[in-house]
Order: sequence, then structure tokens, then C-alpha cells
Amino acid sequence: MKSHNVDLEKTYKAKSYNEEHYIYMRERKRERKKERKKEREAGHGSSLSVKL
Repeated sequence: MKSHNVDLEKTYKAKSYNEEHYIYMRERKRERKKERKKEREAGHGSSLSVKL
């Protein structure tokens, strides 16, 4: 019974880590999108937007 509890605890920790990682990655993606938009507005990515 005790070993079962340990396994449960491990999986719970892994799950919470995955959720934190997912949230972190989502935030990073949002930041990158903002930066790209800024670059486009500043004209740095003008050649890129012409291709699109």
C-alpha cells in the first residue's frame, strides 16, 4: 500500500510539472508573437511581410 502512495505522488508531481511547463511555453509563445509584431511595425521585418 505504501509503495502505491509513492507512485501516486510521483505521477502527481510529474503532472504538475507538465502543466507548469505548458503554461511557461504558452507565455513564451505569446511574448515571441508580441516581439514579432513590434519588429513588423518598426519595419525590420518588412521584406518578410512582403513575401507573405
